[in-house]
Formats: sequence, structure tokens, C-alpha cells
Amino acid sequence: MKPKASILRGQTALITGGRTGVGFATARELLFAGANVVIVGTTGEPHPKKQGTIFSAAEELSNFGEVVGVCCDVQDANQCQHAVEAALRRFGGLDILVNDAGALDNAETENADPRRVGLVFKVNPVGSFNMTWAALPALRKSKRPRVLNITPPLGEPGRAVSRSWLARWVGSNPAYTASKFAMSLLTLGWSWEFRNLGFSVSGLWFESILDTPALSKLPNPEFLKQSARTAEIGADAALAMLAAPRSKVNGKLLLDVQALQDLGGVCRFDRYGREPGKKLVLDWYVDRPLSACAFWDRAELAQLLAPVRAG
Repeated sequence: MKPKASILRGQTALITGGRTGVGFATARELLFAGANVVIVGTTGEPHPKKQGTIFSAAEELSNFGEVVGVCCDVQDANQCQHAVEAALRRFGGLDILVNDAGALDNAETENADPRRVGLVFKVNPVGSFNMTWAALPALRKSKRPRVLNITPPLGEPGRAVSRSWLARWVGSNPAYTASKFAMSLLTLGWSWEFRNLGFSVSGLWFESILDTPALSKLPNPEFLKQSARTAEIGADAALAMLAAPRSKVNGKLLLDVQALQDLGGVCRFDRYGREPGKKLVLDWYVDRPLSACAFWDRAELAQLLAPVRAG
């Protein structure tokens, strides 16, 4: 097995949504693995409600390797092109694209804000499409081009997707779910479209919720944080998928624990829990745990969160 520092040595990765959360953790992990990294985000100036800027994040990451921060809104294809150009100017090429930028909305249809719904679609599937389109010419020149989308599986692991499964999840959170499933469909489509170009295109999702800034937008965020894993499990799984042979990951939509177990031989996941010994909350689109860790039953969880929602 190669030492971690040599796994991606000499390769360049561009990560959208790299300011915080899984994007930031993945950037750090790829730097540890020897890659050059470009992180992309919309926050170029300090904001009272946001943690740092894309430039302060890049400065922090520079302790671990070569990194560049680029202010870019993935909703704008021209800005995506400029971000790719920045990567090429600094590092001379591009080998890896991680589409992690995302917008969250958990409103039911009746209570949804159409402007927020538009943002969710423009950032999630359209933003991923824009950045992939912009990166494609540079990725085609790589000896081993990879695209990793942070997007869920379509159906339960090992089972064919069913109409009832899709209806249940889309019906529970219509706009956001439809936007993420669109990303999953793009992942599958690109794995076929680029099959003769040597590309590996895959998707990564999470067995449990992760402790990222997105939790602050959900009911009872403090409880959820205590029942979450750290973003490091997402970063470790991302590295496992990006380092794996194309034949093992192309066209796959994997959960983090699947990727770590099947590609990295990891069987225990206790160390990723934010609060040791606490039950975890399953992430959206995951009906039952794959790991041996303890999880809250969804019915039990609904009762715990019901007073917060009612208030």
C-alpha cells in the first residue's frame, strides 16, 4: 500500500464548496495525499453569518500543501471557467473535480419559497453541470480524470430503485430531494457519456448526518450535532473513491461506510462520531444503517423532534 502522501502526488483537484464542511475536510485530506488543491466558494468577503471566507480557508489549508482559493458562484458558467483557468495557471492541469457545493431547503411544497427552490436547483444540479462542463477540456488532458459528486444513491444499497422509494423521499422533501436526485442521474449519465475517455465519475453520500454548518438550518441543530459524525468520514471516503481503480467506482453511488469498507478495508467507524457513545441519526435517503454503529429509530427520532417542529 502506498503511503498516504504519495497517493495523489502531482495531481490537481478542484473542490466546490471548499470553504467549510465536507468540502474543506476533503481538501485537507487530498493535500495530505499529495495533491494540489483549488477550493471554490462564493464567500469572498467576511460575512457575519458565515464561517470565514474562501481565502481564509485556503490560508488555513496552506499549512498542509499547495492550495488556491477562488471566489466563484457555480450558478454562473463563466465564473466556473475562470475557476478552472485559475487552477491551470497555478498548477498546469486538472485531474480531479469534486462537486460539493450545495444549497439546502427542507420545506414542504405548500410552505416553500419559490426563490429558495430556484436557488436549490441552480446550485445543486445546475452548478454541478456548470463546473463539470467548464472542467471537461482540462480533465480530458489528464491521464486519470475523475469526477466525484456529493449526491445520494438512488434506492437502497443492493436493491433496485422502486417507484415507492422515490415517491416517499421526494414527497418528504420535494425541492431539495429532486435537485439531489438530478445530481445522481447526472453522475450515472456522465459515467456512460465519458466511458470512452477514461473518466471515472461517481457519487458519494453519507450513512449518518455529518456535523457541518448545514445542520444549523434544521430543527434542533444542537441535538443533531451530538448525533452526527464528523466531516472527516466524508473526506476519508472521498479519498478512497478517488484513489480507487476506475473499474471499482465508475458509475457507482456509494455511502461513505461502503466506500471505506470496500475500498479501504475499514470496518469500524466509532472514531468518526462527534460524541462518543451517542446514537447517530441516519442521513436523508438512507433507510437502514449498513455499519454496526447505534442509530436512532426514525419513529423514535420523530417523537424527539416533534415538540421543536410544533413550536
